[in-house]
Amino acid sequence: MSYQLHHGEALEVLRTLPDDSVHCVVTSPPYWGLRDYGTGRWEGGTNPECKHQINKGGTAKSTLNGSAQNDAETLAANGCASYKSVCKRCGAKRVDQQLGLEESVDEFIDKLATIFDEVRRVLRPDGTCWVNLGDSYCGNAGGGQGLTGDRFSRTFTARIDRPKRGGDLKPKDMVGVPWMFAFEARRRGWYLRSEIIWHKPNPMPESIEDRPTRAHEQLFLLTKSASYFYDKAAIMEKVAGTAHARGHGVTPKSHKKGQGVKNNESWNKAVTKLVDKRNKRDVWTVQSEPYDEAHFATFPPQLVRPCVLAGSPKSGVVLDPFCGSGTTGAVALELGRHFIGIDLKAEYIELAHKRVLGAAESKGVLTPELSQQKSDRSSQPSQLGLIMEK
Repeated sequence: MSYQLHHGEALEVLRTLPDDSVHCVVTSPPYWGLRDYGTGRWEGGTNPECKHQINKGGTAKSTLNGSAQNDAETLAANGCASYKSVCKRCGAKRVDQQLGLEESVDEFIDKLATIFDEVRRVLRPDGTCWVNLGDSYCGNAGGGQGLTGDRFSRTFTARIDRPKRGGDLKPKDMVGVPWMFAFEARRRGWYLRSEIIWHKPNPMPESIEDRPTRAHEQLFLLTKSASYFYDKAAIMEKVAGTAHARGHGVTPKSHKKGQGVKNNESWNKAVTKLVDKRNKRDVWTVQSEPYDEAHFATFPPQLVRPCVLAGSPKSGVVLDPFCGSGTTGAVALELGRHFIGIDLKAEYIELAHKRVLGAAESKGVLTPELSQQKSDRSSQPSQLGLIMEK
């Protein structure tokens, strides 16, 4: 097995990959309005010492000109423009390629769908694409659910400040981001095959009093063609109690007419035998998991595993265009697949190298090719410490 990690913006890197070269995509793009990953930079300006930030809100890593809780008057008094703008103090421009900080949800959906146009191009005709997205609520982003914060639970849903909401969205509205993306992807040619509910038994608590706490997210199965690779046997579930298969076969004596579970002819014709496994359902209960390193929105391995098993053949190529700390890559190599990962943040590329190779070694799947990659990396000084200090 082998892997590749590319540091760069997803759309730009995807355009360098060949057509029909990937068997499976498993990814969780940044959510709209959730957090600033600190990839922005300031360019130009008359004062190189200007901090481009107001006194209230924001962090040393943030390039948001402070938080949304600061109103226009406060921003003006401090001499800074608001979100994603130009510093009025020195004229520097904020440049950021990260996804998720768009001014409107329509802009976010268009940008995300354009990235997945390229994903569709590199995906094989028989390939599968699994996309996890969280939702957002309209409201004041300056509260406990703001744009920044080290939170590992992906149940967290952002509250979008009112100037950004746009369209017919009102304060307290659920935006519907996952389904907006799913419908736009379908409009652009994807087959929308399944909505999988990721049920989380350990959701992030929410300080709301007028709706249930959100404890699930969507995971969509998209395909490039009507016919595609899908290994249902690889992810079949164990059944509890008595389950029956339907179709052709020998009917057990206990299920003959008049003796079956239901005393009717149509049921007895359909039922063939008892089974101990069944087709996997579309509600998956998977706990959110923290990650000890720097990435604070990790993708649980147990959510990735069935996607890779069912959606790709052994020795196939799995892609994650928003690979973060490399969870998809670690699972892919453990299951005997090759991996390609892309991320805009340099720290995460370093973490992904460490995580992918570590997982391969711990699972006993460190092939000669991977061993060589590990040796090559160990001979190079790590940039992680230097990056973390910046």
